[in-house]
Amino acid sequence: MRILVAHNSYQQRAGEDAVVAAEMHQLVAHGDTVIPYRRYNDELRNITPLSALTRGVDTVWASGSSQDIARLASESKPDIAHSTIRFL
Repeated sequence: MRILVAHNSYQQRAGEDAVVAAEMHQLVAHGDTVIPYRRYNDELRNITPLSALTRGVDTVWASGSSQDIARLASESKPDIAHSTIRFL
């Protein structure tokens, strides 16, 4: 099975990061193909007032992540997707 795993990693590694890593490891060990997509909260460091407005809009509508994931899904043809990223 081909599984797209989308996850947003935190600036400081947290439990959710560990769980996603363990899930991906188990899927591969089971013989599945994992197609990872990651975003990082580090992207929020050193933002300007103008980029803060853009980031604020992105928290409501993550158009960049949505487009990236749509493109990745189109290219990789996963059977299923597992996401911890919020996008509408």
